Amino acid sequence: MSVWTHVAACIRFDALRLPGIPSMKPDLGNTCDYYSEDGDWGKCDVPCGSEGSLMTHLWENPQEHQLAAYTVTIWGDLRDYDDVEEIAAYLQRVTDGKMVRNGVATVEVEGRQPTILIYRENGWARGTCADVDTL
Repeated sequence: MSVWTHVAACIRFDALRLPGIPSMKPDLGNTCDYYSEDGDWGKCDVPCGSEGSLMTHLWENPQEHQLAAYTVTIWGDLRDYDDVEEIAAYLQRVTDGKMVRNGVATVEVEGRQPTILIYRENGWARGTCADVDTL
């Protein structure tokens, strides 16, 4: 029987997007899915199960004068995968050197207590659903 890991994450990045300032656009890496070509599987550098990787979407604020520059969503259902540490390291890699305003992720390996990752200052803090009060 397969082990599945379910991920949902959202990260808000601030950035100054002015002429002469280097881009602060986050690098989300290369993804693949079940139907991807072999070369795409070889280039995949995000957490990946046997049927594909996490998926990503980068929204760029069209109002370039606003500090709230980018919002990233990361999600996926990874088959035959249970490495929460690798997912946390991927989130750290995406946010390293960036101005992160907010970030939160839930990672649920089937049969285990879900892990909650929250961005705090310069890194990701970890907890479980047992740490969160019910509304």
